[in-house]
Amino acid sequence: MSGTRMFACLVLCVVLAVSSSTVSASASGNLVSCAAPSYADWSRLQEDWDWEDWEDFWKEWFSGNGWPAWFYLWGWFWGFRPPWLYESNENGIPVWWSNWPYNYNDEIDDYNLYFGQLNAHTSLSDGKGSLSEAYRHARDVAKLDFFAVTDDSGMFDNASKASLSDGSASSEWKNGKATADAYTDKNFVAIFGYEMAWNNGNGHISTFNTDGFENPNKPEFKGTKGLANYYNALKKHSASISQFNHPGKEYGDFNNFGYYDKDIDALISLIEVGNGEGAVGSDKYYRAYDYYTKALDKGWHLAPTNNQDNRGKAFGDANTARTVVLAKKLTRDDLYDAMRNRRVYATEDENLEIRYTLDGKIMGSTVKTSADNVRIRVKLKESGGETIGKVSVITHGGEVVTSQTLAVQSHTLDLALPSDRPYYYIRVDQFDKDIAVTAPVWIERVKTNNNDKPGSNKGGKNAGPNKDTGKKDKAVENVCDLIDKIYAGRSISDAAVKKARDAYNKLSEAQKKQVDNYYKLVAAEKWREWEKLWEKYRRDPGPKPPKDKK
Repeated sequence: MSGTRMFACLVLCVVLAVSSSTVSASASGNLVSCAAPSYADWSRLQEDWDWEDWEDFWKEWFSGNGWPAWFYLWGWFWGFRPPWLYESNENGIPVWWSNWPYNYNDEIDDYNLYFGQLNAHTSLSDGKGSLSEAYRHARDVAKLDFFAVTDDSGMFDNASKASLSDGSASSEWKNGKATADAYTDKNFVAIFGYEMAWNNGNGHISTFNTDGFENPNKPEFKGTKGLANYYNALKKHSASISQFNHPGKEYGDFNNFGYYDKDIDALISLIEVGNGEGAVGSDKYYRAYDYYTKALDKGWHLAPTNNQDNRGKAFGDANTARTVVLAKKLTRDDLYDAMRNRRVYATEDENLEIRYTLDGKIMGSTVKTSADNVRIRVKLKESGGETIGKVSVITHGGEVVTSQTLAVQSHTLDLALPSDRPYYYIRVDQFDKDIAVTAPVWIERVKTNNNDKPGSNKGGKNAGPNKDTGKKDKAVENVCDLIDKIYAGRSISDAAVKKARDAYNKLSEAQKKQVDNYYKLVAAEKWREWEKLWEKYRRDPGPKPPKDKK
């Protein structure tokens, strides 16, 4: 957290402490006297509480109209109620807050960064080493968070008898799935997919999250129609996730990224921009950043990956290139969700952290806006001893819209750029010539009038920054009401939070997107987490730390 933000939080805490002698601190709604924290209190809290979560908390708490009841009451008690305190801009953010140098409405802070690889081969096809060796090396030696093996499907036993729906005819396929499950735990996710490898220039595609696989040697997948037929097969398996591998002249460019339609665009969500086992920058390492932009400009919605495509036994540590996935938890389902929704970036530096949002929406998203400008925020951190380097914002045609050179190890860029471009993504060129690129955020221009602005309060009480002016079904309306009821009293009830969360989790993905006050539920959960922790250590501060501890 920056010094400015920390200072703002401390000032607010002091003001509240002076003006109010109570805080809500229990699920029952009883008010508990807030005693002054001791040194031991704060020391133990610092050990257990992730102070970076303060940024998440304030962002969620003060976005939109999700202000706590006690804060309103405090303001009214002191006669402090200027109109701008309650007025929101067209994005649902309080006017006073939107004028601050940082926008705290960034959903990216809800996600963790996980580093891994999504393309490798073993002795099941044309590589060396067993599946167990691959996963064990990636986990124990390369220290990756996840690792995917994608052997050539045409080389599996009984490949001709398999299909996307059922791969049980192949013992190697079944063993691959079982081995991946055996190596997956809370600290490491093993993934077993396959690669459709054509030798006719169509290209190579890796596919994940299927019950079976297809064989490129089947008659329907041969010849010029083979690629289109494979796309049609994938469309029947909506849970599948696919990746364009190493596009280029040598293996193919997927018929110049042809056969596009919205259905297949939703299923092919990744593209390799870096590939190979050689050192980054060597002749055994292949870059395809130009093909990435080319695919985007043809309408594909893709996130970049960087994989080693291992044939040797250096699984995951053949070089420093990594695919980084932004997910809430390190589980296979969470990783698949991130891959499907393009919350992914590619980096040739294994230590480079990038968190990119546009109008508060995470990389891989689509933002609908009627505003003239969009707000881009990029949080960068280099933990490997290097500095960040040149940071550029890229749009269609590979145009560099703006760039800054940062000779520091961490920095946050906050930019306003025109909303008339189809997408923006971030590129980092480090001083050692390593490159990283993020998934774009796509921009969809919408027409509105003064009475129906996205995020305005016309559509209902406490409309938030993600306001959807379309008609909601009863299930969505019920969830929105349950979330608003969390703030009905002077304290936040665990029961009310759980009821709202359970109802939200039962919604479909399409319905969840219509819950325009979801950020208030997240804020309430964070607040209760803090309250419980604080109450625990207020009652039992524990032993006083050693005198030399500061």
